[in-house]
Formats: sequence, C-alpha cells, structure tokens
Amino acid sequence: MAQAHDHYCVICDNRVPGFEHGGKSNDRKFCPNCRSKGRYRLIWLYLLRELSIDIKQIRVLHLAPEHSLMKKLKSLDNLVYITADLMVTDVDVRMDLTRAGLVDRAFDLILCNHVLEHIEDDAAAIKELYRVLSMAGELLLTVPTNKGLVTEEYHLAQDRPLSSFTPEEHYREYGFDLVDKLRDVGFAVEVVWYMKRFSLQEVRRLGLKNEVFFVCRKR
Repeated sequence: MAQAHDHYCVICDNRVPGFEHGGKSNDRKFCPNCRSKGRYRLIWLYLLRELSIDIKQIRVLHLAPEHSLMKKLKSLDNLVYITADLMVTDVDVRMDLTRAGLVDRAFDLILCNHVLEHIEDDAAAIKELYRVLSMAGELLLTVPTNKGLVTEEYHLAQDRPLSSFTPEEHYREYGFDLVDKLRDVGFAVEVVWYMKRFSLQEVRRLGLKNEVFFVCRKR
C-alpha cells in the first residue's frame, strides 16, 4: 500500500500524497501542487537526463508551452528560452508554425508537444521546424499516437469541411508514418519509448504517462 507522500513530482520538486486523475482519462496523473501531467514529467526527465538541459548553454524554442514545464525551463539561467503559440498571449512570440518568420537555424532544441495534430497543413509546419533547427540541434516531438495505426487517420466527418475545425480540435490521429513525413524534409528520426527505461515502481512513484518521443536531428 502506498504511504503518505511517497510520490514525487520531478517538475516542482515536491513529495506529494498521490497524483490526481482528471477528465475522462485515468492516465492524466496531475500533480496536486504544480498541475503537471504525467507526460510533462516524462519529458522533463528526458531533458534532464539525456540532454543535460540544466547545464547546457543552448537556445530553446518551446511551442504551445505547458505551464508547469515552461515555469521549470524559465528558471534555468543557462538557456536562451523562447516560447511561442498562435492562440495564447502569455508567450514571447505569437506565430503560425506553418510560416514561423523565425531566423534559419536559430534554435538548438525545439519542444513541440501535442501541436501538429492541431495544424491543418502539418507538412508546412514540419518544414518550418526543420528550417529553424540548428545543424547540431534536436527536435523533441510528441503527438497523440494510435499505436495500432500504420498510417495517420483523419478525424473528419464526411459532411464537415476542414474550415469548420477550431484550433482546439484535432485534425488527425497519427500513425507511425509520421516518421516518413519527418524524414521527407531531411530529419533523421529516432523513435524513443522513454518510459521503458523506468521500473514499474518508478513509474508509479513519479506518476509518469507513456508517450512516444520522435527525436529528430538534421542529417
């Protein structure tokens, strides 16, 4: 049986009595303190352990930043940290990712988590991600992924035009042909099942949610 405060949030650095469920999904695992989700904490562990995000002097672009993760990254003095979004106002840059208007090769790390499914022309967005990533940089990309899909599936009613979709809705659910889309613009892609590196006890204690990482670098 779990003991009081035997869970730990790696983002707000606090022991917590447990992780709260939210909405219809039982795997959201919100931190009761910082409201981070399980997939945010998994991303942070990847950044910390695999990329040494807390010590490297790098330029970071964070798209549609998750609040708890943004707060953590903003606290790091070693980063040049830029946030961007099309809809919200509390970011550094308001922009449409399909025509970002940013300088070529401007960023050493780009975080793009659950963004592409909201963009109608995701091919144009992927080209922009490639363009603004530095030659030795890394794109950490996540999307809602149906592990049973080989090719992406559009969630469109037959009688509903694309123009009727709102930014909050998903244009598609991705299959693993996303790798081909990324490779087509020049990325070398590594599919990382990062949660497999943690024991079941660690997953429970840290409240992690499984997420497929598409780690992209320029060839």
